[in-house]
Formats: sequence, C-alpha cells, structure tokens
Amino acid sequence: MLLLSRKCFKLPKGGRLLDSYKKAVTSERFIVAAILFAIFLGLLLYTLDWPPRAATMPRALCTIALLLLTNEMVSTFRSAGREPSAEEKASRRIPWQVIAAFLAIGVVVPLTMAIGLAPAVGIMGAGLTLIYGERRWWVILLIGAVAFLLMYFLFGKVFGLPMEF
Repeated sequence: MLLLSRKCFKLPKGGRLLDSYKKAVTSERFIVAAILFAIFLGLLLYTLDWPPRAATMPRALCTIALLLLTNEMVSTFRSAGREPSAEEKASRRIPWQVIAAFLAIGVVVPLTMAIGLAPAVGIMGAGLTLIYGERRWWVILLIGAVAFLLMYFLFGKVFGLPMEF
C-alpha cells in the first residue's frame, strides 16, 4: 500500500517521510493543538447532557475551536518537511502586548469584584489603549469611556445583566 501511495503521490523514499511526520507530531505546535483539541472535545461531549438552549453557545464555541485546532494540526503536518523562513519564525513570536492583554483580563476580574463590571472594563480599555501605544490622553480617556458606556448600556440595560457582584 505504501509503495502504491509513493508512486501515486510522488512521496520520498526511505525514512524521510516518516521522519518528517515524527517531527510534526513531536513539534510544540502539534502537541499544544492536540491537547487543546482533547479539552474542547471533552467540553463538547460534556454539553450533550445540557438543555438545548443552555448548550447552544458552548457547543458553537467548542465546534469553532475544534475546527481551528484541526486546521492547525493539518498545517503542522503539511509544513513538517520544510524549514521555516526567517519571516515565519519571526511571526511565531507572541508580542508583549498580547501577553499584557491576557494579564489585563486577570486584573479586571478582581477589579470587577471591587468596583463593578462596567467601570472595570472602562479601566481595562484605557489601560490596553496605553499598552498598545496610544499616547494622547484624550484618546485613552475616550476609549475608556466608550468601553464603560458600551458595557453599561448594552449589557446592563439592553440585556439586563447585573453589573455588580
């Protein structure tokens, strides 16, 4: 079967194909994607016992995550045999602003407990605007105010969610 597939698809002879697949499966990208795939698949299976209305959003998010992770694993296999260019290596690095954004979410949760959700999101919006490079104070305040007002009116008034904990 392997001989037939080599002729049909012009695959390399010897162990080069197997080595490239081993390299793909043991790569950091594939391992992280596979672990996340297992987690999201478990979450999707967990929601099967939920009432249909309550499970709609978690099922949709899990399905989207599973599709994206499948794409990541397939692209890892496709790129296993070739060496990445300098531009591809540079694009894999995570900018410090992205890490700061995730840390900001970790700060907003306790801040929400202290001052409420809408003000905490406004402060986070202003802080992230500053982190991402904006230096005009009026723009930073405007973004914070818009984030506050959007959170308050959309989620507090339109959706009727409680803004305090």
